Amino acid sequence: MGVRSRSKSITLPRAGGGGGGADLISELSDDLLVRVLEVLPDARDAVRTHALSRRWRALWTRVAVLRFDSDTRRREFREPGGPGRFVAFVDHALALRAAEKEPALEHLEISFDLSVHEEEASSDPEQLVPPSTEAAQRWIRYAMQHEVKSLTFKVDLPLPLFNDEADDDDDFYSGNNVMTLDDLPFSSAKLETMRLNLSAVRLRLPSTAAFASLTDLSLENMEVGAGGGRLLGRLVSSACCPRLHRLRLVGLELAEMEEEEPPLLIDAGALLELLLLEFDELLFLQLRTPSLRVLHVKGCYELEELTVSAPRLEDVKFLVRQPLHIDGDLSSVARLEIELSSSQGYLGDDRNDGSIRLLECCSLIRCLEVSVDVPEVCHLSTHLIDR
Repeated sequence: MGVRSRSKSITLPRAGGGGGGADLISELSDDLLVRVLEVLPDARDAVRTHALSRRWRALWTRVAVLRFDSDTRRREFREPGGPGRFVAFVDHALALRAAEKEPALEHLEISFDLSVHEEEASSDPEQLVPPSTEAAQRWIRYAMQHEVKSLTFKVDLPLPLFNDEADDDDDFYSGNNVMTLDDLPFSSAKLETMRLNLSAVRLRLPSTAAFASLTDLSLENMEVGAGGGRLLGRLVSSACCPRLHRLRLVGLELAEMEEEEPPLLIDAGALLELLLLEFDELLFLQLRTPSLRVLHVKGCYELEELTVSAPRLEDVKFLVRQPLHIDGDLSSVARLEIELSSSQGYLGDDRNDGSIRLLECCSLIRCLEVSVDVPEVCHLSTHLIDR
């Protein structure tokens, strides 16, 4: 018996609630429509649905996921007042969403990019930094107060103008690019994942914080202000984050890190994975991580001393190009990746000392991966010409 195929057209609801044609989408349940709005890539698209009809007017305020992206490729963002309108839109949308108590907002993602080229900017980008920094702190406060489960926050500010008379980094940042969390409620009982990417920002970490449910933390592309090593160590410790499993510290710089400073101590009993990439000014690192299984370190070219207490460590990727003192038992490591250089370092120091020392500490490895850095060599070519 043959099967007869049948097709039916779908008419979207008309703006203003006008009729005309079958409206199958609006016949779906509220819960299903809300799920559809949650997968939209930008919250602006979800908010615009309120103009379709009375049926859609308040649906978007029930979404559990909100994503805001200031995509600089959009012409309206580069026009005069574009960044200000974006900030106002986010503020207004968050206020409307807060009025809807149930269901709770679970995921908040905001990407705010002001790092535009001067020839593309309609106004001086430096003038936009203070209100943008205030907005960033306001949005982080919102996430903490409303106890979202996942927070992804990315802000790219214009680099501060270079000051020839600057005596220190404080003059370089001029106060505009400084973001402080001291006066924010930087704690949450429900937050599970947090990613803060604060390009061209000096961040002042709070002296107290508590994240009872946080399992995944990523801090990227920021300078941590004075006393940052101690405050950073406290933030990622078991005392503040007892369930932290994954930690990524990428593109960080510790202000005023001197040789007499105490080491950055990561004392995290539940930590399983630790990634350190391009971490400037990190001189001394101490790990008290009894559950740690994976350790990846790359681009930490100032690191001089590593103290390890990680009896379950199995996978180590340690790409260093300088002498390194290592203190600790690494006999549990089964997989090791290191980097060797065929050239000598500055002042004749052997750049391979750290890698060789690490290899000696990992006495029972089963898988070894070695990459060799070979400097480019200029070759002189001779061309013979037939006469």
